[in-house]
Amino acid sequence: MATRNSVETKIAAINDRGNNTAAEVRDVLTELLNYTENQASLETFQVVSASPIASTTNDKKLFFSIKGIKGETANMTLVVKPIPNATPTDTNQVLFMVPFNQTSGSLTVENFNLLAGNDTEGILPLIDNRNFLMYTIPINGNETGQGNLVIALARNFNDFQNMLLLSISNFSTGVISTSISMHVQKFEESLIDNVTNGNINVAAGPRARATAPTEKDIVAFFNRLFSKK
Repeated sequence: MATRNSVETKIAAINDRGNNTAAEVRDVLTELLNYTENQASLETFQVVSASPIASTTNDKKLFFSIKGIKGETANMTLVVKPIPNATPTDTNQVLFMVPFNQTSGSLTVENFNLLAGNDTEGILPLIDNRNFLMYTIPINGNETGQGNLVIALARNFNDFQNMLLLSISNFSTGVISTSISMHVQKFEESLIDNVTNGNINVAAGPRARATAPTEKDIVAFFNRLFSKK
């Protein structure tokens, strides 16, 4: 396999006086080509909403793009605006549910699996494992000035399959236009003990996991966890 050192060695062997045969020149160029082709390349991806996505209350619309490196990290740009002439609602929490059920385009099962990764180590966490990513984001034209964004994937949660979920609290008026970074890291919870307050030097058993929610309605589940108290 060609290496940087082997390429540099062949280049150094080129005669400065010009007495280099065509075979020698080809040998150097071939070695250089082999070296560049052997370098690992980063594979990028992009998942983008081709059209706006309405909220469950049908008064807000979402545009988003997720762009990043496969299996590593990504950046999400999102814009949320009111739907003109929509019936106002009395809730300050907005929920978007984006199904990945297309056979072509961005919202495919293949791209859902790309975002979810394997063994909960993807770009976005799975709500199936009670994992979420939470952000504080600016809201332009809102009296609070900022809201709380909760984002996760649902591979098989109650009746929901292969779905991206975004919940935004403190958001009754205004516009969101922001960009966030994301990646998921699987931490070893069994090393943490709730009695010793995280002291991994004290022998302890695995930490108890949270029980599964009983609500059939994903909106109620998000409201119960993340709505403004």
